[in-house]
Amino acid sequence: MYSSFKRKSYYVYLADKMGQPLATSRFGLTTPGLKKIFESQRRAAFTRDDETARPDSALADRSAGVALLRYLEGLPVVRRQGPGLLRGLQVRRVNLFWKPGRIEAETQIVAQHQ
Repeated sequence: MYSSFKRKSYYVYLADKMGQPLATSRFGLTTPGLKKIFESQRRAAFTRDDETARPDSALADRSAGVALLRYLEGLPVVRRQGPGLLRGLQVRRVNLFWKPGRIEAETQIVAQHQ
């Protein structure tokens, strides 16, 4: 587990169209690798030449989720198995909040493959 916990943290995972979690290994990825891809795309949404056009957090999450789905589309395992593997695939973000004596979680669907 964790040696310490920030007041706020999050993780991302993939789920099928019914919301059931899917193993990232199915796509040749690890869970930390999935979050790194998501986070790098999210940071890119905030790193623009025009600082007045910075998106809000929800928009940055959506942009990162869509970019993650596009990344998955290009993976060899997905191309071999065909587009049906991604149909309805959801990118979900779970926000974790430290409250006195407990940890609360809030799950959001940030992107869904069509």
